[in-house]
Amino acid sequence: MMESEDGRAVGVHRNTGERNGKRLDVLCCIVFDIKNGKVIDGREHFYDLYAWDAFWA
Repeated sequence: MMESEDGRAVGVHRNTGERNGKRLDVLCCIVFDIKNGKVIDGREHFYDLYAWDAFWA
């Protein structure tokens, strides 16, 4: 987890799973916007969006 001076925090993590014979192993991060000490927005960014889409298709 990292914090910036402009009111954002970034959490880097790995999503893994199995579903209908498919495997998922994707790095990603979530960028949180923080205002008055509360999360007001979060956007998830995937390192391999094609692998993410194929897993959920």
